[in-house]
Amino acid sequence: MYLSLRTIDVDKEEETSGMNVFSIYLQKRDILRMKQLLMRGANINYCNKITGFTPLHQAIESKMNSKTIKFLLKYGANPHIEDKDGRDCCDKANGVERYEKVK
Repeated sequence: MYLSLRTIDVDKEEETSGMNVFSIYLQKRDILRMKQLLMRGANINYCNKITGFTPLHQAIESKMNSKTIKFLLKYGANPHIEDKDGRDCCDKANGVERYEKVK
C-alpha cells in the first residue's frame, strides 16, 4: 500500500481499522516517515477511535523496541492518555523489564 505524505489531513483514519497514516508507519517502524508526518502537523497523541490507542499505546502493545518508544516520547507522546479500558501507557508498560529505561 502506498501512503502519500502529501495527504490533506495527516490524521485521517481508515474506516475499518481506525488507524491513521502515522500509526501505519509506526506499525512499519518507519521512523523517517513518522518524522516527516510530524513536520507536516501529525498529532503524535492521536487516539484511534476503535481502540482508544495512541501511537505510544500501539508501540507498547506491539512490544516495539525502546528506540521507537524513546522516539515517540522525545517528540511529545503523552504516556498518561488512557485507552478505552482506562489504562495509560505506564499501566501497560508496568512490569515489562525492557521498558524500565524509558519510564
